[in-house]
Amino acid sequence: MTRHRTHRLPFIRTIAAWRARAEERCTLLALTDRELRDIGISHGEAVAEARKPFWIA
Repeated sequence: MTRHRTHRLPFIRTIAAWRARAEERCTLLALTDRELRDIGISHGEAVAEARKPFWIA
């Protein structure tokens, strides 16, 4: 791997993590109350998580 590509890897990984986080939060909002209970969170907690900006873990 060239040096130029090596320097881009952290940036690419960060963008991929942000995208995954945004998709997961959208999916969380699509869950039913029963599904949310199954994973141990309330509807309010799901909404609070989904409202976070994608760059906040």
